[in-house]
Amino acid sequence: MKNKSKKILIVKIGAIGDVIMCLNTVEYIKGKNKETKVFWLCGKGVEEILRLYGKIDYIISINEEKLFKGNFLERIAEIFSLYRKLWFNFFDLIFIGHSDIRYRILCLPFFCKIKRVFKRNKGRSGIIPGRYHGFEYIRILEGEDYSRKEFFTFPKLFYNLQSEFSFLVEKKARRIVLAPGGAKNYLRDDKVRRWPIDYYVRLANMLIENKFEVILIGAVSDKWCEKYFTNMKLINLIGRTNVKDLIAIFNHSDFLVTHDSGPLHLGVISGIKVIGIFGPTIPYEKLPGLSHIDFVWGGRKLACSPCYDGKDYALCDENKCMYEVTPEIIFEKIIKNDSNT
Repeated sequence: MKNKSKKILIVKIGAIGDVIMCLNTVEYIKGKNKETKVFWLCGKGVEEILRLYGKIDYIISINEEKLFKGNFLERIAEIFSLYRKLWFNFFDLIFIGHSDIRYRILCLPFFCKIKRVFKRNKGRSGIIPGRYHGFEYIRILEGEDYSRKEFFTFPKLFYNLQSEFSFLVEKKARRIVLAPGGAKNYLRDDKVRRWPIDYYVRLANMLIENKFEVILIGAVSDKWCEKYFTNMKLINLIGRTNVKDLIAIFNHSDFLVTHDSGPLHLGVISGIKVIGIFGPTIPYEKLPGLSHIDFVWGGRKLACSPCYDGKDYALCDENKCMYEVTPEIIFEKIIKNDSNT
């Protein structure tokens, strides 16, 4: 990609984690030529993140649930609405950050000089295993290998606590945020990525006994978790927050503990100390090597680990890899990282 490129369209609809990792492409583009206009086609579920980020010139959002799971008329209406917004634009480059051929078909009517597409399991046109996906998106967009330090800084987001959460401004103790749900979207539920709920309960009890303040977060769809934490002295915010609220809460907390999910990536860009819990996926692919990020990878010696092939997970009822990461291990990580503050 040459500096003369003036209009670039990034097509990355979701999910939260993938979109956050793809923000690196904007940092890279603007670092090379700040005059380049960046357009981003996204799903409504991640639109708030992109607007809070603030460096994208034009954000075009679509209702991904209607587009992929709606009836025939809903799908057609969503497609025509999109084409009306982008029909008369000519792009120097279009980057499609999805391997699913449906996204390429969706972008066929858009005019461009160069089109670069993420192609799974297609040599250097796809993600190279073991590399952080955020840097890999840049490599694919660029069309060649590059120095990851060139023109690059990692994005960091801030947001003020709203009045509903003003009680969190003053901390009475070290504050730990737990996100026991997630790992699912409108297309699938990846339960094998989730750390066992009873482990979250045990960790919460250990933290409370050691005078930490504990906050539970999650979407409305994560309310199934609440019953496991009944009568515990913690702050339950499951189903009460949006993306901006989570960023603000992370900005006013000390640690986030969660598995490979949307909140994990929100924690990365908020600057909170993150302890990620991994099993079926490779942490080096999901987390950048930044000082405020740590992780535990369970099941590394299992023959089936990692089991994620870029599209699907192995059929697994035992989830041994995640059960290997005990609450005691995570508690020790918190204490160690807290002492290094």
